[in-house]
Parts: sequence; structure tokens; C-alpha cells
Amino acid sequence: MNLGKQEFINQIVEKTDLSHQQAERTVEAIEGIILTQLIAGHKFIWSGFVSFDSRIRKGRNGVNPQHPDQRIWIPEVRVPKIKAGNNLKESLKTIK
Repeated sequence: MNLGKQEFINQIVEKTDLSHQQAERTVEAIEGIILTQLIAGHKFIWSGFVSFDSRIRKGRNGVNPQHPDQRIWIPEVRVPKIKAGNNLKESLKTIK
């Protein structure tokens, strides 16, 4: 089963004494904090669990998929980089 944002919020409500509205605001606040850090060019590290960073993918020449004989310029863009922490990696190693 995939866990979407609403299911995640529902699980927070089940496991805490937060109301649905409080849990939703908490999740949105966490998203906002991480996004603000990345936009500012900083790294967000949730020690042992996950780290979020961003990097610049350099501009490059590419091929127009609708017209394969036509070359196009793909400009540089900032992309997310997500790395699993050691606790997360170790926890998943035990699953078979």
C-alpha cells in the first residue's frame, strides 16, 4: 500500500493526540520548512533518517522528442537531491 499525504496525516492523528486539523498544519509546516531551506540554497538534515539538498543540473543540448532531428537547448535547473540516513538504511536491511 502506498501512503499518500492524507493517509500520512490520518496516521499522525491515530498515533498522537492531535486533531486532524493540527496534524495537517504540522505536516504542511514541515513541508514548508524543508522547501524554504532548499530554496535558500541550504541543506535540510533529519539526522539518521534523511537529508534533502538541491543542486544545479547544468544546461545541455538535447533532442526534441517530437522531432528527433531537431536539437534543443535545455537550460540549467535546480533539482532536489535526497539521501537516506544510516538509521533508515539499517532498518531496511533487516527486511527480506
